[in-house]
Amino acid sequence: DPAIQALKNAAESGHKVLLSIKWDSTNGDFGPMPKPGSQEERVAFGFVDQLLDATRGRISALVVINELSIDTLPSDLLPGPDGKVPVIAFLRRVVQHIDAGNRTSASGGKLPIFAGGMTRLDLPKTQQSMATKLMIRWINEDPKLTGADFHLHQPSISSAETALRFIHRAIPDKPLMTTEFSLVFQWKAHLDDKVGSTARGREFSKTYGLEPRMTVAQFLTEVFERPVRVREWHDFLASQPWFDGHYLAQIIPRLQANGVKIA
Repeated sequence: DPAIQALKNAAESGHKVLLSIKWDSTNGDFGPMPKPGSQEERVAFGFVDQLLDATRGRISALVVINELSIDTLPSDLLPGPDGKVPVIAFLRRVVQHIDAGNRTSASGGKLPIFAGGMTRLDLPKTQQSMATKLMIRWINEDPKLTGADFHLHQPSISSAETALRFIHRAIPDKPLMTTEFSLVFQWKAHLDDKVGSTARGREFSKTYGLEPRMTVAQFLTEVFERPVRVREWHDFLASQPWFDGHYLAQIIPRLQANGVKIA
């Protein structure tokens, strides 16, 4: 598999590799969460074993879920008659299975395992959902879990800070990891802007022979299909008032102040 080979090459060249498993139910690739002891669960465990065998000695940490609410069917995010949330019950069994295999990390110690996969933790509805509450309880209580992984795609720096403070309060004693973070919602809000809507934008359009009425989305589509030189890309970003070129400088201290050890 080219992806597995690329991962091995990265590890062998000195990089630390974090591997995250995506159980994609919403697009029909995985389906509903498997029942305990079912054939579907045996297939899922077999996939995990095959993946960890293929990457043995290469990965520094494993995340057992990608995005809790986005990849999971709504019915699997709600408590069943037994009070258990199906996705969390399944992930608990996945972690038990991995732990029983005594997997080791690239450094030779026990493989660190992270759960979570939560996103938009600035929103009260996310904070108060049963899936979030039970996921946080599991992470805090299970010694087999090293820490919590979460995503920080936000509309603003202030909303990111709200999310960070929430998860740091909720999980104060274990390390946090954010495997995806951006201001994607802020950027998406400007896809229909005209590239030449400002003086700097018009100057950029003139310099590169572009139609100033072209939208940001149209420019991005063209760039993805016909890559441009780095200078043009930087000039484009500098010409757009919605783009914050200091995002990393602003977010990293906030990550560090709220228990995030890996980002």
